[in-house]
Amino acid sequence: MQELVQDNIWIVIGEQIPSVEDAAGFAGRSDCGAVNIFTGMTRNHEKGRQVQTLYYDCYEEMALNVLSSLAAETCNRHNAGMIVVFHRTGEVPVGECSLVVAVSSPHRKQALDATAELIDRLKEEVPVWKKETFADEVKWKEEQ
Repeated sequence: MQELVQDNIWIVIGEQIPSVEDAAGFAGRSDCGAVNIFTGMTRNHEKGRQVQTLYYDCYEEMALNVLSSLAAETCNRHNAGMIVVFHRTGEVPVGECSLVVAVSSPHRKQALDATAELIDRLKEEVPVWKKETFADEVKWKEEQ
């Protein structure tokens, strides 16, 4: 597991991640009127095929460094108060959470925009790979 706690950023990457409630508790600040929380869950299908499980692999140390930079940039760009990112690795069965992103800011639009940007950039830039297990096939997903 890799973890980083800085002034207004908390990042955890590993097989066990803190709860959504932990993320909300860290993100909340008295000067912020909005806390936006996103949870990414393993769904039971992908392009009409039944998903049995997902598996996330990651170069944790590098992912932590990249996420730290992305969080700081996003925080500055959107005037966010706090940013939390929890990314699970290993097997994530259907219905379980693989990603938690929480962003607080003075106003909701800032929090919503910051959350969306951070998730988009995470999928493009952070070294995390996803393996999908279907009933008839196991394959690494080429794009997130």
